[in-house]
Amino acid sequence: MDIALAKLHEKANDAALVGDFILAIKLNQDIIRETPGDSDAYLRLGFAYLQTGDFISSKQAYRQALKIEPMNQIARNNLDKIKILEKDTDNTSLLASEGPVHSVNPNLFLNVLGKTKEVTLVNIGQADVLAKLKIGELVEFKIKKRRVEVRDTNNEYIGALPDDISKRLIFFLEADSSFLVYIKAASKNYVDIFIKEEKKGAKVRGFATFPKNIQDDLKMMNADTNENEDSPEAREGQEDTDGTVNVDEEEMAPETDIDLEALADRDDEEFHGAERSDFEDEDE
Repeated sequence: MDIALAKLHEKANDAALVGDFILAIKLNQDIIRETPGDSDAYLRLGFAYLQTGDFISSKQAYRQALKIEPMNQIARNNLDKIKILEKDTDNTSLLASEGPVHSVNPNLFLNVLGKTKEVTLVNIGQADVLAKLKIGELVEFKIKKRRVEVRDTNNEYIGALPDDISKRLIFFLEADSSFLVYIKAASKNYVDIFIKEEKKGAKVRGFATFPKNIQDDLKMMNADTNENEDSPEAREGQEDTDGTVNVDEEEMAPETDIDLEALADRDDEEFHGAERSDFEDEDE
């Protein structure tokens, strides 16, 4: 690939990343004119048309990609997605009337160490819901039992976070932390989201939201929380479930110091004294 063509590919990728799909269509068409057998260019072209609501042109581009690579799963998945969207007449007319979709902030998916994380959802939802998802779309977290679900703004179920991420974020959410959650990629078979820390609760302020080793850090968090809850300061003045107030045991203990060794010696002496008295009585 020559330098000029490589730059054209780079520009086409950049245009799609910032949501300028009209420019992406033009650039990929230019690439195809130069290299008609470029399946990647057809895939990008199909995606750009799909984002603008031009299903017919999108299908043509994906079918061309399949002619070059018959087993290309990306093209197959997106053709399936278009079938679902075409069945929804309201959604089709809406996309067609909108023209180009909203542009995506190029810094939206910028990684910040400890504050952002890309996650692939598990137990994903219905295909007709997933087909409507757009890159950069804002979605929401919802805690359900021991798992964090991801839902769209209409409360439609999209998927759930893996168990380890769910457990951690429940801890943060219950500590009054908040997050922004965006769709980064979606098809009928998978959904990737991008999580960005918006606010960190006071209780978890000393912990990174997304450390390198989530499991180890979570253990430290739990240990630290339990230690704080069991401390005398945390217990003092707290009521038990029966309404009684916890008081430091030392406050209830008598102030008189007791010599336990002396007490033991005294008891032993009394015991042996009693034994001798019994023997004397028997002799008499």
